[in-house]
Amino acid sequence: MENSSLPRPSRVKGQGPWTPKRSEDSFGRTYASPVMTNQTLGFMEKSWIFRAFLAALVWLPLVAPTKSNANEACLDCHPGARINPGHARVACSACHAMGKRHTGKTADPGACLGCHKGHAGILEGPMARRNEEKKWAFKAFGKVAPRFFEERCKGCHVQGCLDCHASKKGTHGVALPGIEACLKCHSGYFTGAEYAGLAPRDDHERYQRGPKLGGQHYLRMLPDVHFEKGLSCSACHTMGGHKSGRTRAKTCAECHPHPSPKVIEHQIPAHKERLECFTCHASWAAQEYGTFLIEVTDEKRAEPFRKVRNLGGGWFKGSYLKEYGPPPIGLNARGHYSPVRPEFIFFHTKVGPKGVEGKENALLGAFWKAFFPHTVQRATVLCPSCHEDPKRFVHANPDKEVYNLKNDGLPLASFFQAEGQAVANGAFVGEGTLKSRILLEGTHPYATLLVKKWAEILKSLPR
Repeated sequence: MENSSLPRPSRVKGQGPWTPKRSEDSFGRTYASPVMTNQTLGFMEKSWIFRAFLAALVWLPLVAPTKSNANEACLDCHPGARINPGHARVACSACHAMGKRHTGKTADPGACLGCHKGHAGILEGPMARRNEEKKWAFKAFGKVAPRFFEERCKGCHVQGCLDCHASKKGTHGVALPGIEACLKCHSGYFTGAEYAGLAPRDDHERYQRGPKLGGQHYLRMLPDVHFEKGLSCSACHTMGGHKSGRTRAKTCAECHPHPSPKVIEHQIPAHKERLECFTCHASWAAQEYGTFLIEVTDEKRAEPFRKVRNLGGGWFKGSYLKEYGPPPIGLNARGHYSPVRPEFIFFHTKVGPKGVEGKENALLGAFWKAFFPHTVQRATVLCPSCHEDPKRFVHANPDKEVYNLKNDGLPLASFFQAEGQAVANGAFVGEGTLKSRILLEGTHPYATLLVKKWAEILKSLPR
């Protein structure tokens, strides 16, 4: 899987304007991808020409640089140099800055920006700077490990253009990034891999099996409907969005401006006004409740922890509980109801030559985050999942709790009660709001709509 490539839409003569074509992707799945035809006119036709031009820059064989005067001397010593057609006429020295006796071995990001003006915002934006993550890491680890972010978290943050644009054919095969390039970093517990139907497994070595991506093993889950239809990440996350620092350039409503009024959930004004679309349409999300970080300063004491994930530098990671169902619901920065999950509930233990130093499983912070699970499907959970379940809003009934954290020696009452926890980019739903506006079991309007919904479901079943 790590060395695979996704299929590209192909032009097929004589078929309908957007004919579904069954294709197999690098994740071993078949899905319908759009196929352009001669019947597609106007804007769509122009769009195809533009896409074909961009695709040519990526998929045509690499060629030798043009033997201009500027490149002549380089090619005498580097006759095997191959570069993609888009850069074939660019002088070698345009990317490889001249030194005293020779050109630099590698090109720095500044070389790219010399021609690709206007893209500097990407290297100044959230993908590279990660200012919010730095604040979060310092808040969690400032007292126990001030350099935790620099030493453990830098690997997935953009340092230069080639982090995304280097191809499998080497640095000179500069290419437009596909989904595999995105998933090099957008993987594991963070939003990305679930788009392809992959969920991170438990940290213990006994669970390390199944498909592998970026050195991690995954569970196979239901992929996002857009992935099944062949859409790449760039369909929503455009270059223009990256340059301006936005996490996404398109919203659901831009592609789906008129949700069907026949759907009962779409008929409820509060749903349309206060819910993010993915609050209902996200089918699942990986959730990690309780993240154990063990800091071992004496190598002789590390052996008992080698069966869990090794973060390097004497740090090991385990987890209390992982779940993969519909995520909890809270409020995002816009004040809309949105999926939320822990990122992360950290428990820290330091192990030295004589054993545990200080407090075992000290709570560094219980941080949650409002997020967009990329697991969208047309089908949604049923009404009782939200309107009859306080646990979904992190207000679980203590009498019905399955996990007793106090008995396990953990300094937190519950993962599923908001007390002692916080949403970094939003908030938990207040208990008053939950009782007065959300938990509607037994009320007449809710019961009427629920019966209507069940009648629709029964009517749709095959007889």
